[in-house]
Amino acid sequence: MMNLRNFCCLTLKLAMVVAATGCGQSGPKLHPVQGTVLVNKKPAAEAIVFLHRKGRTGLEEQVPYGKADKEGSFKITNGNSGEGAPEGDYTITVYWPDMSKPEDGNGGRPDALNGAYDKVTQSKLSYVVKAGQNTIPPLELVPGVAKGKVAPNPNDK
Repeated sequence: MMNLRNFCCLTLKLAMVVAATGCGQSGPKLHPVQGTVLVNKKPAAEAIVFLHRKGRTGLEEQVPYGKADKEGSFKITNGNSGEGAPEGDYTITVYWPDMSKPEDGNGGRPDALNGAYDKVTQSKLSYVVKAGQNTIPPLELVPGVAKGKVAPNPNDK
């Protein structure tokens, strides 16, 4: 039978093993990423910027993102893993909720950019995250044509 001293030593050793293995970052190293998002040269407050790693194969891989403040500035986070994104080549997508419109049944709002930047397959925005501090050049966006509407012809006067 185990005496109190042996029990305390075993409990302390077990606690040290749990603490040593339970601490620290899991997954790839993250590097700080920040930037600014503008629409028609004005800050896009509440816009959400997503970084989709090129070559991503698993749906379990987190997509780093950042939400713009009232000045349009954002910092990328990787969910529960922390601030920043792993090194790599990324496609950028942006969704800007139209706060003037009511929420839909799921709590979402229409995209004020009319879906012009919200699809990985169509986005022309990209950035390479490198070791150390990263600053994405300002994302200067123009809303797309609303779905179901015909784009005006610039030659019509």
